[in-house]
Parts: sequence; C-alpha cells; structure tokens
Amino acid sequence: MDQTPTPYHLGYILGPRINAGGRIGDSGLGATLLSTAHNGEAEKIAALLDRLNKERKAIEQQTLEEAMTRAELMVEETPDIPLVLVGSEEWHTGIVGLVACRVTERFHRPSCVLSWTKDAATGARSGTGSLRSVAGVDIGGAVRAAVDMGLLLKGGGHAMAAGLTVAEDKLAELEAYFAEALTETASEARASAGLKIDGALVPSAAKEDLLALIDRAGPFGQGNPQPRFVFPAARVKFAKIVGETHVRCVLEGGDGSRLEGIAFRAAGEPIGRALLENGGMPVHVAGHLRLDTWGGRKKIELMIEDVADPRKQAG
Repeated sequence: MDQTPTPYHLGYILGPRINAGGRIGDSGLGATLLSTAHNGEAEKIAALLDRLNKERKAIEQQTLEEAMTRAELMVEETPDIPLVLVGSEEWHTGIVGLVACRVTERFHRPSCVLSWTKDAATGARSGTGSLRSVAGVDIGGAVRAAVDMGLLLKGGGHAMAAGLTVAEDKLAELEAYFAEALTETASEARASAGLKIDGALVPSAAKEDLLALIDRAGPFGQGNPQPRFVFPAARVKFAKIVGETHVRCVLEGGDGSRLEGIAFRAAGEPIGRALLENGGMPVHVAGHLRLDTWGGRKKIELMIEDVADPRKQAG
C-alpha cells in the first residue's frame, strides 16, 4: 500500500478480511493477525483471510440474489409491509447480517434474514438471524419486547441492528407482532426517506485541494457522515459493468468537464440501470468523492449512491 490508511481502507479493505474468519472460518484468525509479531505468520494468515473473504463474497452474492427475489415478491404482494422477513436452511449464519443490510438498503424498511437449522435430536427447527433497520425504527427495542413476550428463544440489539433466534412454531406470531409494532414508524420512515446533500458540484470542481479540505473534517463514520455532493444534469458518457456487480461510468458536466464514478453492487439494481440505460440524457448523480491511488496513479472518482431523472422530478 502506497498511501496512509484511511477509514475507507479500514472499513472496506482490511475490515471485511478480518471479519471473514469469524463469518465462515476461524474467528481467532483476525485477532492473531493483528497481534502477532512474526511477519511470516502474518503473511500466511493474511493470505488465508483474503481467500476466506473471496469465499464469503461468493456465498453472500448467492444468498443475496435468493433473498432479494423473495423480498421483492413480499413487497409486491404487500407494499406497506413494515419489515421484510426471509429465511432458508441453505443460508450461512455468518452471512445473514450482510444480506440484511442490502435488503434494508434496497427496500428502505427494516429486514430480518434467517438461517434455519434442525435439531438433530428433536427435529425441531429454529431460525437464527440478523435484523437491520432504518432511521426512526427501533428494531432492537422491538426484538427485546418480543423476547419478553416469549416469542423468541433469545434476542437483543440496538435501534439499527439486532439479532434473534426464533422457534419455527413461533414464526407466525413473531411476524404478526412485528407488523403491529413497526407499521407506523416504518411507514413514516419510508415517507421521509431521502439523501442529505451537502452541496452541488460540477465535475471540474472535484480536485485534490477539495478532497484535502474535506479530509480535515474527518474521520467520517456513523456520527460524522462523509460529505455528499450532487452533480446536477450530468450526462453519462460511458458506463459498463465491472467485477460482475459494480457499474463504472464517466460523467460529463455542462461545461464539458468529466469525472469517473462507480456504483457498487448496482448491476441489476435501479441505480445501475439508470447509468447503463441512460441514452445520453441528463441525470442528477449523488455520492461522495474519494482519491484513488490504485496502480500508482492518483484519480478522483465519485462513489455513486443515487441517480435521479430530472424529467421525472419536474413532472
């Protein structure tokens, strides 16, 4: 690595590899890697964690596709459903939290993704899962209340994330409880959902001195979100799918200046389709900027979070 580590590197490069051991391998690998004083041991563990992370990605992608298909059917049948709950015996328990995050992002409502298992002695089935929520919906409180009501074998969490274990014969009661407890707040959250924008830019304004100024306000995280900018009426000059699930593109402003952008996990999603099927029409594109130094060359790119059609907004 040829640059100072940033929260991005820790959260999206190192973090997933450290966590991969606990998700589908040995949970002690990450701790050993961070604590060992022996370079040889560190290199072996790092290589193993990198391999496990690739396996985790493959497992996650397959699970995500199945979960999204089921979730889409649920939302189509019941558009005002407050919580999307899906599960399967085929899904790995170490992946359900990651999938729940994606489901919640896609449908703008809380989700619960379960991995079902059967007790070898009794044959009874139980589901262990993760829940993710949206601002304004306290999912942890709902889970704790469900425990108190005897609907769960165990559970806990905080406002935005929780975990639970439910017996199969309690699942219908649990779903009914969530429907009653979360409908009002989940509906309000969807109605007020939107991206907070810190400013509007043209591509020519995305320069290193701007990024240096932004970095001075960091580090960024849950309590201090990274500034988000919109590039109004930009034209998509080029777009393609990379890495199977991501969409890379080139945006052009009204002054002719250009900026590269990438939308992660957008292939097949509304954002990806808006970029790939744009047809040269202007679109509003929102996201945050980062300096990419991959391959030894510096490049500023936009991490795309949303795309909007100005014509639909005007109508």
